[in-house]
Amino acid sequence: MASSPPPGDGLAALRLSSDSTREEPAIPQPNGANGHIHDDSEPQEFPQDVDGLKQELEKTRAEKDELATQYRNLLAKLTTMRTTLGNKLREDAVSDQGTQKYTCQAQ
Repeated sequence: MASSPPPGDGLAALRLSSDSTREEPAIPQPNGANGHIHDDSEPQEFPQDVDGLKQELEKTRAEKDELATQYRNLLAKLTTMRTTLGNKLREDAVSDQGTQKYTCQAQ
């Protein structure tokens, strides 16, 4: 017959998880970059070298500057067109008022 452990020694028979001799596989954790899981056991491979990334950054910044300049130029043209149209509409309104007064007086 198997003997049971003496009362009070039940906890002593249990092993704490940190005492475990069995190694558990590491669980991959998200690295925070777009939620992708990164496993430290594999070496990282970079799609491009640093110099290539710097060149791409410079190209992107140049394109951004060019587009910002185009935007400012178009905005200036739009503002000029709006002002010109507003002035023309005011002139036409004044002209129409004068024409209406003249027509009313002629009748």
